[in-house]
Amino acid sequence: MAEINPQQLASQVASYAVQQAQSRNDTRTKDNKARSDALVQLQKTLQDFKTTLGGLSGKKSVLAHAAALSQEGIATVAAGAKAQDGNYSLFVKQVATAEQQAFARLDGMSVAAGDKLNIKVGAATIVIDLASADKDADGKLSLTELARSINQSKDSSSKVSAMVLTANGQSQLVLTSSQTGEANTLQVSGSGAGVEAALALEAPKVLSKAQDALVYLGDENTGVPIKQASNTFTGIEGVTVNLSRAMKSGDSALKLTVSTSNNDTAANLQTFIDGFNAAKKSLTAMLANAKNDKNDSGKRDAGGAFASDSGIRALRDKLNGLVRQSFDGVRLMDFGVKTDRDGNLSLDRTKLDKALIENPAGLEKLFNASTGTDLIKENNDYLGKWLNASNGLLKARKESVSKVGIDLAAASNKISQQYDQAYQRALKQFTQLKQLQAQMGETSNMFNNM
Repeated sequence: MAEINPQQLASQVASYAVQQAQSRNDTRTKDNKARSDALVQLQKTLQDFKTTLGGLSGKKSVLAHAAALSQEGIATVAAGAKAQDGNYSLFVKQVATAEQQAFARLDGMSVAAGDKLNIKVGAATIVIDLASADKDADGKLSLTELARSINQSKDSSSKVSAMVLTANGQSQLVLTSSQTGEANTLQVSGSGAGVEAALALEAPKVLSKAQDALVYLGDENTGVPIKQASNTFTGIEGVTVNLSRAMKSGDSALKLTVSTSNNDTAANLQTFIDGFNAAKKSLTAMLANAKNDKNDSGKRDAGGAFASDSGIRALRDKLNGLVRQSFDGVRLMDFGVKTDRDGNLSLDRTKLDKALIENPAGLEKLFNASTGTDLIKENNDYLGKWLNASNGLLKARKESVSKVGIDLAAASNKISQQYDQAYQRALKQFTQLKQLQAQMGETSNMFNNM
């Protein structure tokens, strides 16, 4: 008779006892894990599309404009969302400059406790404690120590900068206003015998004078003068002109042309199309029905994680419906956006270019309505119902899946306990049986030896 193995037999009996419960729990755990992973993918899908919409919204207009100047080197130009097609003339009389002064007699000046250097920049005054600036405490202040103290002062942040310039063997302290414009002049004074004496020796040399930009909207001297502290000229709505240099008296006015950019507009539309198609592709995969046919790996396709989920199907259908919706009498299809039989979008450039000639304002109604709603807002609002971190539909679904996961983990622990109990009972029984088998063997041997 074969010898009994109590542990092996007990394990077999215990496994059989929990086999059905373990199988059911494993299947449910696998399904729940797949659903959890699918919800993570769903969130990414929706967030990616929302990010695309946010990028388009940040442009302020899907309808793009281009701006060009008749001459190079005088200025650069960019057209924004509020730009209007048109032709303009500009004459740059002067550009804005920042004041810069050089001080040649401050190196090695004597300093004592309480000495101050006062730098007035426009309406602000920066006060430098000269004794604190004297890091080696030798009673004299080097230009390097002074420049470092000015640059490290919290008061001077974004107002003035200091540097040491050495030319022809002579070092000078150079102060530069951080802001252009005639209001941002520099005035330096001091308190204390050493600094007062040093400043009195020689007036600072003005390397660059504080000056406003002066631009004529029109021809030189006859156009509308616009004076400002900055070289960023925004006198034409939606257009930003950054001035580089002044023009010479008698030069022809600078011609500025603003026009609709069909290529950039098409690129903006294509961004929306790509974002929508990516979201739709992902949702369609998640909703795919199971197939009876085997795939290339020899397995049957089980379908998407949300194949029977009516809520996710409604989500996809809603997004499909929004791109076909009319906003203030205008639809995407009016601007060359086509839909194939699978619901994917594509762009017909010929139709778009024609529509931009006939009704450029219509695209604004679709994507950037000044009042009411538009395609971006409708999509954003609907996606928000799913993605809201406080009460969104995804949050509720994730919480439900998490709860199921906790219940399944508890069930798994219970099955483990049942297995252990069954194992111990069977082990006890088979151990007793083995002992009985051993006793019978001894009895049999005794009779054989008689």
